Amino acid sequence: MSESNIQKIKQRIMALLAKANGTDNEHEAEAFLAKAMDLMQQYQLDVADMVDADDPILKHVGITAAESGHAWRWKLYSAVAQLYGCKSIHVGKAVPGKNGRLVPGYEQVLVGRESAIIPTDLMYPWIVQQVKDAAKRIASISGMSEQGQAKRVAAALISRIHRLIREQQETEPTTAAGKNALVVLNQVVAKYDELYPSAETMRSRGSTTDGLSRAAAESIGLHRQTGGRSTLKLGHG
Repeated sequence: MSESNIQKIKQRIMALLAKANGTDNEHEAEAFLAKAMDLMQQYQLDVADMVDADDPILKHVGITAAESGHAWRWKLYSAVAQLYGCKSIHVGKAVPGKNGRLVPGYEQVLVGRESAIIPTDLMYPWIVQQVKDAAKRIASISGMSEQGQAKRVAAALISRIHRLIREQQETEPTTAAGKNALVVLNQVVAKYDELYPSAETMRSRGSTTDGLSRAAAESIGLHRQTGGRSTLKLGHG
């Protein structure tokens, strides 16, 4: 396939991802993401292939919400972003409610390389769906509500992600790639501090988990990759 045709495919994939991120309809978002995944699988393109060579540091509004009782979603989004190499900040802001009037809400803003922001937004809906599926299975045998169980699975998954990040930080300095990753992260942190010099660190209280929730969290895929003839699949981080 010619380079011009490859670029057209990439543009089509990026357009699908933009549509997935731009719709409030969950079913539409899943359909756009699934089509993007199909094209990436068909042409053996990875997330990194969607990014320009200069890979700029960007400020990106990832999610906005006005709903209460769904704090686990933005906390999970922040953890996923950190795993991929972004800094995340929770910003209170008035947002349109269901009746069209402005109501208290928030934005979850990322600061990071384009190559880190794209996989964060690409993977997050799939990770959330895995949390919801696991919560539904466990709720059916535990008697707890699906939403309550989703909070437990998400809490366990966030703990797992933070553990993975700590393990990365312990091993990365020993490799050339790891040293380069630390340089990039320092650049991201510097940009974040420039944009948000007065940002406060939030210390959240530990959430209740249980054996089933922790087991479910351990089985949730956190990375999507291609390789050889293999198809795109969720691996286990």
